[in-house]
Amino acid sequence: MSDTHVTVSSTVSGRSGNRFWRIIQSLAIVGVILFIIFDGPGRLIEFFSSKAAKSSDEVGPAAEQNTFQLTKEQVASAGIKTAPALASPWIDVIRVTGSLAVNEDRVAHIHPISPGVVRNVDVAFGDTVKTGQLLATIDSPAVGTAKLELVQNELKLKAAQTKLDWQRTINKNVQEFITRILADPDPVKLVEEFSDRPMGDYRSQLMSAYTRRRMAEVDVARLSELANQVVANKELIRAKAEVEASGAVFQSLAEQIKFDAQQQLLLAEQQVAEAKTSVGVSKSRLYVLGYTLQDVESMDPLKEGQKLSYFPIKAPLDGTILQKDIVLDEQVETSFFLFKIADLSTVWLKASVFEKDLGLIHGLVGKEINFRAVSYPGRTFSAKVTSMGNVVDEATRALPLLAIAENKEGILKPGMFVEVEIPASEVAEVLSVPNAAIVEHAGQSNVFAQTGPTTFERRKVEVGRRQSDRVQIISGLKGGEQVVIEGAFALKSEMLRSLLSEE
Repeated sequence: MSDTHVTVSSTVSGRSGNRFWRIIQSLAIVGVILFIIFDGPGRLIEFFSSKAAKSSDEVGPAAEQNTFQLTKEQVASAGIKTAPALASPWIDVIRVTGSLAVNEDRVAHIHPISPGVVRNVDVAFGDTVKTGQLLATIDSPAVGTAKLELVQNELKLKAAQTKLDWQRTINKNVQEFITRILADPDPVKLVEEFSDRPMGDYRSQLMSAYTRRRMAEVDVARLSELANQVVANKELIRAKAEVEASGAVFQSLAEQIKFDAQQQLLLAEQQVAEAKTSVGVSKSRLYVLGYTLQDVESMDPLKEGQKLSYFPIKAPLDGTILQKDIVLDEQVETSFFLFKIADLSTVWLKASVFEKDLGLIHGLVGKEINFRAVSYPGRTFSAKVTSMGNVVDEATRALPLLAIAENKEGILKPGMFVEVEIPASEVAEVLSVPNAAIVEHAGQSNVFAQTGPTTFERRKVEVGRRQSDRVQIISGLKGGEQVVIEGAFALKSEMLRSLLSEE
């Protein structure tokens, strides 16, 4: 009988032990599952704290600990920092999604001005270039023709200028010679005076006429001495007639030569003007092809040889090669697209403002707005609004907004999506604290107000509107009170520990 009792007792004891260990194992598994589900001990504590709070609500209110006393060492080790709750002007911010784009006012689409064959390509896609930098070289017959035409016209101009200088000298000497010869000088002295001064054929013509008149005058003087003789009187009459005739011829010749010399001078001046015009037209043709004044003045087509027709494609502005469609030995026409260069030191910010918000942002043109890019978390950029659309899109019920953002660092890339913050026009006084001051627990917003050097009080607050760095406090806090903005984790841990101990 006793043996049977012992056996039964052992069996019962063994079964109880196995059941106990199964319970322990089950509890351990449940604990691990709860640990994983609630992402660590902090969330697990919050879970049990909320459960405890709920249980306490069911059985009746429990006194929560809202004041926490720390030591100076605890304050320092937790890195607790405070900031005041401020009543300051609050500008509502409208948040919309936007995108960055190339500044179309700083873009160049490059085409060849003259058809030809590509001989060199000096840049690649993505290269950064400076104004005037060589991008490619095109062999263009039209360019070679234009250069040779300039050379020919410049030679004609030099010849015309030389002829003009000669005509000016001729005209000056002729005018002076006529003035002197009309004064009836001694022919020998007159010839000596103008012997080294060029006058062309005018000298011989004038001297012949002048000499004829002088000889007629000598005959008249000689025959005048024989005036009493009949034959001599006839000769005298004939000689006087010759004087008058030769004098008239001389006078007429002098006037004609004077006029002809002036006309030749005017003709030479006209030829120079025409030559200058031809040179100017040739240079302008090269300017149209992309050559600068300095290029044209320094070029020497006769020394260029086979590169006479080579034409450089140069960058018209500082920027980046965004598109390249040119290869060696390709035949290109003026319609061919070669390069797209964009100055990315500024970019366009494009966004759309919904119709319901338009009343809040009047007078926005010329003002600064902020935006953020996912690629640079925690960093804020600014842009200046340049225009607002005048027509609301029927499909989106939004108005387009365009702003320009500085991009000196080159980190803002066209095509990026950004979050845009547009300040509203109306401003109001609002009590607010930094976003970091808000501690969420069990669906309730809290702050820790500093009531002493090492004393902190938990305050339940009602929050309102939010901005990127501040949040509005509707109730639960007064202006000027210091709230914890760094190191609140230590105070939150104290709060959770007190809630668990109350349970």
